[in-house]
Amino acid sequence: MAAAWTLVQRGHEVTVIEKELHCGGMASTFSRGNFRFDLGPHIVHSPHTYLIECLRRKLGNEFRKHDSVNEVYFNGCRVTYPFSGFGLLKVLSLVTAARCVMSYFSRRIQITFKNIFKDDGSYHTWLVNRFGAYFFDIFFGPYTEKVWGVSTMDLSDIIAKRRIPVRSLHALVRTAITRRSDYHPENSGSLACYYHSQGSGKITEYFHDEILRHDGKIITNAQLRHLTVNGRNIVGVEFFVPEQGIGTIQETNGEHGEDELIFLSTIPINHLIRYFGESVPEEVRESAARIDYTAMIFLYLELDTTDPLGVDILYFSEKEFPFNRISDVGKFSRDMVPAGRTALCLEITCTEGDAVWHLGDQEIYDMCLGPLERHGFLTRKNVLDYHTRRLTHAYPRFRIGYERHVELLTHYINHSIDNLRTFGRQGLFSYINTDEALLMGFEAADRYSY
Repeated sequence: MAAAWTLVQRGHEVTVIEKELHCGGMASTFSRGNFRFDLGPHIVHSPHTYLIECLRRKLGNEFRKHDSVNEVYFNGCRVTYPFSGFGLLKVLSLVTAARCVMSYFSRRIQITFKNIFKDDGSYHTWLVNRFGAYFFDIFFGPYTEKVWGVSTMDLSDIIAKRRIPVRSLHALVRTAITRRSDYHPENSGSLACYYHSQGSGKITEYFHDEILRHDGKIITNAQLRHLTVNGRNIVGVEFFVPEQGIGTIQETNGEHGEDELIFLSTIPINHLIRYFGESVPEEVRESAARIDYTAMIFLYLELDTTDPLGVDILYFSEKEFPFNRISDVGKFSRDMVPAGRTALCLEITCTEGDAVWHLGDQEIYDMCLGPLERHGFLTRKNVLDYHTRRLTHAYPRFRIGYERHVELLTHYINHSIDNLRTFGRQGLFSYINTDEALLMGFEAADRYSY
């Protein structure tokens, strides 16, 4: 949507083909009764101040600073997240803390004298080498396998390098002493954070309205059927819209050259390959089959109370809790919930088609409410209503060796089709934040503008 908005302002004829009934993907907001809901929390924070200033100008005063308070529920206690050494030490017993330290130094000695303990590209080894096996086993291991749905031995260490704000147990202790931490994309506390009072989807809604105002077209609920390729260019797009039938977009010769059709895609990259048919080399198709995405079920609880968690986001590390985190809609904006009420969003990772994915709403509700009641967060009497939303492609699943497959896919696309650009979280198989997704859209538009 950011790319389409940029291009339509520069005079290009733009058509957005959207698979869902609404635009925005994970960064969308929907209404139900007197509530508004995001697909998980999406605050905006970025080291690129010009991006923040652009959003503030376009969205006005409703795009506000938001100081998010996040915690991890760990070992029956709450720990501020991102971790600080002091906060973590408060919830660890002396025995547990001593075991963590001993395990850490034991691992450092092993690394020094035995090559078999050095980093091997796995998430498991990278974390154990920097935090020790004991702390990994009680926190990082269970949480990671719950979030990603596979063994930590199978996951690439790129996840740890990019997503964990604290780099080692030593760094954790250092933050306890100095009370200072370095900038990291996952440590939103180091940057000013912003959120729209009507939900993160208001950014997409702004783009949507401006695209239409500049005579662009947006076709929703559209299923891409076929891409017609002539030589090194896409010259036709065929899609299907229920109750409307088949639609097409064809290349037309114009004053700027023969190759007028430009195709910008955020389709999952392994699915995009399928639209090129049998011309795709076997090794490329094999790589497409070797990468996958986690799915996500969002369980929304509409409550008769406010502030049941005491924080904006609460993460749950232990496997007793089937969800990864809970966000309080009312803590992000009271404008999204009725007076005297709030709503919670619980995120449950799974795989499309697995047993969890096929659970009904009632089963998901019962599965999640049990541990919440046992730990005293809320009771069923507090719940006025509940409902779910599901995403088939939530996060790229970074298995060891995924880079080779993604590189092969992107190389094929970049060197076979001149007027195609794939980008975004799904389109590049990349775990990016909202600001990065917006910047990718602007950069994609810049590449093809004239």
